[in-house]
Amino acid sequence: MNPKLSNLVDRIRGQFPHLDIRTDQTDIVRVIAKRERFLIGIEEHAGEYIAQFIDLDGPTDFESVLLKEVSSRNVHDFEEAVLTSISNVRPVQNP
Repeated sequence: MNPKLSNLVDRIRGQFPHLDIRTDQTDIVRVIAKRERFLIGIEEHAGEYIAQFIDLDGPTDFESVLLKEVSSRNVHDFEEAVLTSISNVRPVQNP
């Protein structure tokens, strides 16, 4: 895991204990919300922090929809934006 993201991971675990956080040997942190059916991919690339919120209930079984993207060059601002976005994300339910 990218060490620059470790504080964010700790904060997500503390505030959202029901989320499944994967921090294996890649530089992308994956946050899985099984109950809410969304995924967040978090990474740092060339000094920019990026989080992509993906709805897992796409139009078909094999599609997903990008709900939101959060990015910043300031890690503190990024952490706050991600935590706020997790609190506010509401995937669109398909009929």
